[in-house]
Amino acid sequence: MYKKDPIFYTSKGKIRKRMINPFNYPKTRVKFENEIIPEKIRDILIGSLLGDCGGEMVKKAKYPVFAFKQSVKHIDYLFYLYFIFLHWGYAHSFSVPKIRKSKDSKGNVHEYVRFRTIASPNLFKIYNLFYKEEDGKRIKIVPLNLELYLTPRALAYWIMDDGSRTGKGLLIHTNSFTFNEVIYLIDVFKNKFNLESIPRKKYKNYIIYIKVKSMPVLVKLVKIHMHPSFMYKIGI
Repeated sequence: MYKKDPIFYTSKGKIRKRMINPFNYPKTRVKFENEIIPEKIRDILIGSLLGDCGGEMVKKAKYPVFAFKQSVKHIDYLFYLYFIFLHWGYAHSFSVPKIRKSKDSKGNVHEYVRFRTIASPNLFKIYNLFYKEEDGKRIKIVPLNLELYLTPRALAYWIMDDGSRTGKGLLIHTNSFTFNEVIYLIDVFKNKFNLESIPRKKYKNYIIYIKVKSMPVLVKLVKIHMHPSFMYKIGI
């Protein structure tokens, strides 16, 4: 789609015109300190941070931002997220997602699309849930009270970000977390959603396999929150 529509990008890959808002969302407003984060924004952040979404403290900024990134083939989904954040005031209208390029270790070029939220004091709570200081660096962790925050909607966004279909079951790629964190996540699945899952070794780390017998329960939980382009991940 993006290659056929020059309205989105110049030859340099920079956006010169704004993408039309498909939801007719109203004009955004600035979010002030101590305002309650909308549940939808909170759930998307919780689920996405369990996946590949990253939080950071921008240079010279007092507050955190979160970056969303997808392969360019999922550009529709990335814009879908962008307009949700734009509506609630957690993205800037001028910070439209951009197509970028990167090279892997073999020199192959990959295209991806990315956007960042605004820097807001309201995001500190979520940022501090997922990041801790270790040896002078901020590293991502699994919150020890995740069970309080992991809703079916958050689970759906986690699956869309970091899940993959395998046979009739589902893999969630938790490679960046420790084995103990993976076991804790498995316990949360069981205690909160009655989902049966097990750890699987992948290289030096572990991923989570949700068993086939739990897929009907999972589908019932997350289907309503899944973007159409990712329904295949839950077998639909």
